[in-house]
Amino acid sequence: MIRPTVGFTMNEDKPVVITESCLAVLVASCLETPSKETGGFLIGREEENRLIYGQRMDCLRLDTAYPVQTKKSGRGYWKLGNLRAYNRIIDAIKSMGFDLVGEYHSHIDNSAELSDDDKKFIEIEYRRLESKGIEISNWVEMVLNVNEKKYERRQARNYSCSPLKNRIKIITKGVRDLYMGYSITIATYWFDRENHAFPEAKVFLP
Repeated sequence: MIRPTVGFTMNEDKPVVITESCLAVLVASCLETPSKETGGFLIGREEENRLIYGQRMDCLRLDTAYPVQTKKSGRGYWKLGNLRAYNRIIDAIKSMGFDLVGEYHSHIDNSAELSDDDKKFIEIEYRRLESKGIEISNWVEMVLNVNEKKYERRQARNYSCSPLKNRIKIITKGVRDLYMGYSITIATYWFDRENHAFPEAKVFLP
Protein backbone atom coordinates (compact mmCIF):
# COMPACT_ATOMS: atom_id res chain seq x y z
CA MET A 1 0.00 0.00 0.00
CA ILE A 2 1.28 3.46 -0.81
CA ARG A 3 1.69 5.26 2.46
CA PRO A 4 -0.52 8.25 3.25
CA THR A 5 1.50 11.27 4.25
CA VAL A 6 1.96 10.59 7.95
CA GLY A 7 0.33 13.06 10.31
CA PHE A 8 -0.52 15.43 7.49
CA THR A 9 -3.71 17.47 7.78
CA MET A 10 -5.12 19.35 4.83
CA ASN A 11 -4.76 23.07 5.36
CA GLU A 12 -5.28 25.52 2.52
CA ASP A 13 -2.74 27.83 4.16
CA LYS A 14 -0.06 25.11 4.00
CA PRO A 15 2.13 25.72 0.94
CA VAL A 16 3.25 23.29 -1.74
CA VAL A 17 6.93 23.32 -2.69
CA ILE A 18 7.91 22.09 -6.15
CA THR A 19 11.51 20.84 -6.25
CA GLU A 20 13.68 21.61 -9.27
CA SER A 21 13.67 17.98 -10.41
CA CYS A 22 9.86 17.86 -10.24
CA LEU A 23 9.55 21.16 -12.13
CA ALA A 24 11.82 19.86 -14.91
CA VAL A 25 9.56 16.85 -15.45
CA LEU A 26 6.40 18.96 -15.38
CA VAL A 27 7.65 21.48 -17.96
CA ALA A 28 9.09 18.78 -20.24
CA SER A 29 5.83 16.83 -20.01
CA CYS A 30 3.81 19.88 -21.11
CA LEU A 31 6.15 20.82 -23.95
CA GLU A 32 6.49 17.30 -25.34
CA THR A 33 3.03 17.66 -26.90
CA PRO A 34 2.08 21.32 -26.35
CA SER A 35 -1.08 21.08 -28.47
CA LYS A 36 -2.48 18.27 -26.31
CA GLU A 37 -3.26 18.02 -22.62
CA THR A 38 -0.95 15.87 -20.58
CA GLY A 39 -0.80 14.66 -16.99
CA GLY A 40 0.39 12.13 -14.47
CA PHE A 41 1.08 11.44 -10.83
CA LEU A 42 2.73 13.64 -8.20
CA ILE A 43 5.11 12.02 -5.72
CA GLY A 44 6.23 13.80 -2.56
CA ARG A 45 5.88 14.04 1.18
CA GLU A 46 5.29 16.35 4.09
CA GLU A 47 8.23 18.40 5.25
CA GLU A 48 8.28 20.17 8.60
CA ASN A 49 9.89 23.50 9.41
CA ARG A 50 11.25 24.18 5.91
CA LEU A 51 12.82 27.57 5.27
CA ILE A 52 10.70 29.25 2.56
CA TYR A 53 11.56 32.83 1.60
CA GLY A 54 12.99 33.52 5.04
CA GLN A 55 10.20 31.85 7.04
CA ARG A 56 10.03 28.43 8.66
CA MET A 57 6.83 26.54 7.83
CA ASP A 58 5.39 23.09 7.26
CA CYS A 59 4.72 22.24 3.63
CA LEU A 60 4.01 19.51 1.11
CA ARG A 61 7.15 18.91 -0.96
CA LEU A 62 6.73 17.55 -4.48
CA ASP A 63 9.82 15.50 -5.32
CA THR A 64 8.93 14.32 -8.80
CA ALA A 65 6.15 13.84 -11.33
CA TYR A 66 5.39 10.66 -13.27
CA PRO A 67 3.85 11.35 -16.71
CA VAL A 68 1.14 8.90 -17.77
CA GLN A 69 1.72 8.55 -21.51
CA THR A 70 -1.01 5.98 -22.18
CA LYS A 71 -3.96 8.20 -21.28
CA LYS A 72 -6.12 9.55 -24.08
CA SER A 73 -5.56 13.24 -24.65
CA GLY A 74 -6.42 16.09 -26.98
CA ARG A 75 -6.69 19.85 -26.92
CA GLY A 76 -9.46 19.85 -24.35
CA TYR A 77 -9.34 16.50 -22.55
CA TRP A 78 -7.11 14.04 -20.71
CA LYS A 79 -8.64 10.77 -19.57
CA LEU A 80 -7.94 7.13 -18.80
CA GLY A 81 -6.83 5.11 -21.83
CA ASN A 82 -4.97 1.81 -21.46
CA LEU A 83 -6.18 0.43 -18.13
CA ARG A 84 -3.55 -2.32 -17.95
CA ALA A 85 -0.73 0.16 -18.53
CA TYR A 86 -2.26 2.48 -15.94
CA ASN A 87 -2.37 -0.35 -13.38
CA ARG A 88 1.26 -1.23 -14.13
CA ILE A 89 2.26 2.35 -13.30
CA ILE A 90 0.36 2.18 -10.00
CA ASP A 91 1.97 -1.15 -9.14
CA ALA A 92 5.44 0.21 -9.98
CA ILE A 93 4.98 3.22 -7.72
CA LYS A 94 3.63 0.98 -4.95
CA SER A 95 6.55 -1.46 -5.24
CA MET A 96 9.07 1.38 -4.82
CA GLY A 97 7.33 2.62 -1.68
CA PHE A 98 6.91 6.21 -2.89
CA ASP A 99 4.32 8.55 -1.42
CA LEU A 100 1.68 9.33 -4.02
CA VAL A 101 0.13 12.71 -3.15
CA GLY A 102 -1.97 13.56 -6.20
CA GLU A 103 -1.95 14.23 -9.92
CA TYR A 104 -1.21 16.98 -12.41
CA HIS A 105 -2.69 17.82 -15.79
CA SER A 106 -2.35 20.60 -18.33
CA HIS A 107 -4.80 22.97 -20.00
CA ILE A 108 -4.19 24.45 -23.45
CA ASP A 109 -4.79 28.21 -23.96
CA ASN A 110 -7.40 28.17 -21.21
CA SER A 111 -6.76 28.89 -17.53
CA ALA A 112 -5.12 27.28 -14.53
CA GLU A 113 -8.52 26.90 -12.82
CA LEU A 114 -10.14 23.54 -12.14
CA SER A 115 -13.12 22.91 -14.42
CA ASP A 116 -16.25 21.09 -13.26
CA ASP A 117 -15.11 18.08 -15.31
CA ASP A 118 -11.72 18.23 -13.58
CA LYS A 119 -13.39 18.10 -10.18
CA LYS A 120 -15.53 15.10 -11.17
CA PHE A 121 -12.45 13.35 -12.57
CA ILE A 122 -10.53 13.89 -9.31
CA GLU A 123 -13.29 12.33 -7.23
CA ILE A 124 -13.51 9.33 -9.58
CA GLU A 125 -9.72 8.96 -9.64
CA TYR A 126 -9.55 9.10 -5.86
CA ARG A 127 -12.13 6.31 -5.55
CA ARG A 128 -10.32 4.24 -8.21
CA LEU A 129 -7.04 4.42 -6.31
CA GLU A 130 -8.80 3.72 -3.03
CA SER A 131 -10.29 0.55 -4.56
CA LYS A 132 -6.72 -0.59 -5.33
CA GLY A 133 -5.75 -0.27 -1.67
CA ILE A 134 -4.00 3.09 -2.07
CA GLU A 135 -4.69 5.56 0.70
CA ILE A 136 -3.96 9.22 0.05
CA SER A 137 -4.80 11.26 3.11
CA ASN A 138 -4.53 14.60 1.29
CA TRP A 139 -4.82 14.83 -2.47
CA VAL A 140 -3.45 17.75 -4.46
CA GLU A 141 -4.32 18.46 -8.08
CA MET A 142 -1.97 20.61 -10.11
CA VAL A 143 -3.11 22.47 -13.23
CA LEU A 144 -0.57 23.79 -15.73
CA ASN A 145 -2.04 26.14 -18.30
CA VAL A 146 0.07 26.22 -21.47
CA ASN A 147 -0.11 29.20 -23.86
CA GLU A 148 1.83 29.37 -27.08
CA LYS A 149 3.64 32.65 -27.73
CA LYS A 150 4.86 33.76 -31.19
CA TYR A 151 7.52 36.41 -31.76
CA GLU A 152 8.36 38.52 -34.80
CA ARG A 153 12.08 38.28 -34.07
CA ARG A 154 14.29 35.29 -33.38
CA GLN A 155 14.52 34.45 -29.68
CA ALA A 156 17.53 33.08 -27.86
CA ARG A 157 16.69 29.87 -26.08
CA ASN A 158 16.04 30.80 -22.46
CA TYR A 159 13.84 30.19 -19.44
CA SER A 160 12.45 32.36 -16.67
CA CYS A 161 10.30 31.74 -13.62
CA SER A 162 8.35 34.27 -11.57
CA PRO A 163 5.95 33.99 -8.61
CA LEU A 164 2.36 35.17 -8.88
CA LYS A 165 -0.04 35.58 -5.93
CA ASN A 166 -0.44 31.85 -5.26
CA ARG A 167 1.01 30.50 -8.47
CA ILE A 168 4.14 30.24 -10.55
CA LYS A 169 4.64 31.42 -14.13
CA ILE A 170 7.21 29.86 -16.44
CA ILE A 171 8.31 31.46 -19.70
CA THR A 172 10.34 29.50 -22.23
CA LYS A 173 11.64 30.92 -25.51
CA GLY A 174 13.29 29.32 -28.50
CA VAL A 175 11.85 25.88 -27.73
CA ARG A 176 11.10 23.88 -30.92
CA ASP A 177 11.22 27.13 -32.92
CA LEU A 178 13.33 30.29 -32.53
CA TYR A 179 10.24 32.40 -33.21
CA MET A 180 8.12 30.65 -30.60
CA GLY A 181 7.86 30.26 -26.86
CA TYR A 182 5.47 29.06 -24.20
CA SER A 183 3.96 30.55 -21.07
CA ILE A 184 3.04 28.00 -18.37
CA THR A 185 1.01 29.04 -15.32
CA ILE A 186 1.08 26.53 -12.45
CA ALA A 187 -1.69 26.34 -9.83
CA THR A 188 -2.27 23.63 -7.21
CA TYR A 189 -5.46 22.72 -5.35
CA TRP A 190 -6.19 20.64 -2.27
CA PHE A 191 -9.00 18.11 -2.56
CA ASP A 192 -11.11 18.58 0.56
CA ARG A 193 -13.04 15.34 0.21
CA GLU A 194 -15.19 15.83 3.29
CA ASN A 195 -16.57 19.18 2.09
CA HIS A 196 -16.28 18.50 -1.67
CA ALA A 197 -14.17 21.65 -1.95
CA PHE A 198 -10.98 22.51 -3.83
CA PRO A 199 -9.16 25.35 -2.04
CA GLU A 200 -6.08 26.66 -3.83
CA ALA A 201 -2.68 26.16 -2.23
CA LYS A 202 0.21 28.63 -2.44
CA VAL A 203 2.99 27.24 -4.63
CA PHE A 204 6.72 27.85 -4.12
CA LEU A 205 9.96 26.83 -5.78
CA PRO A 206 13.05 26.12 -3.63
